Amino acid sequence: YYWACLNSQRERIDKAPHLDGARYEGFIYKAKGFSIGDRHKLREMFDRKPQLYPWYTGEIYVIHPAIVPNAERDDFESSPAKNALQLAIRTEVDQALIPDAESFQAEGVARDRILKYRDELSQVETRLQGVPASGVETFATDLDTYSRLDDILRDMKRQKKGASLEDRPQAEDIIKRAERLQRQLRR
Repeated sequence: YYWACLNSQRERIDKAPHLDGARYEGFIYKAKGFSIGDRHKLREMFDRKPQLYPWYTGEIYVIHPAIVPNAERDDFESSPAKNALQLAIRTEVDQALIPDAESFQAEGVARDRILKYRDELSQVETRLQGVPASGVETFATDLDTYSRLDDILRDMKRQKKGASLEDRPQAEDIIKRAERLQRQLRR
């Protein structure tokens, strides 16, 4: 059995100001009420995406009687049961924990881009209506603006795939607004 908690800030737990990350990032084995090893022991299970390991904190409870801690309590004695445990952990990491973290990361990045592009498109709309921009980024020419809208469209179409269900309509709205602004510039 295990529990896992993903940092809501989309970063390493050691960057969370209210936590001592060295104590909480990653996973630790628990067996018969004792910690086995330290939180670095399971880092190798995230070899496909090692940057995501410190985003998690959690514990793996080893309850099978055939998996026995060694005398130092820094690992388990070698056995087929220990090998089966490691295989089960690797499978769970690859099929659940890493995909969950990747999805969470993609949703956060998409949300950030939606907010950024929504503001940027509002600035372009204001400029195209003839209102002078004050303290905002302006583009030198309509071609520069058109090129920036191309960049926004390309990125937003990619980000929409990773966006949450509630953010997808906003992503679609940004795509439609950018396409409309490009048509307006072409005219």
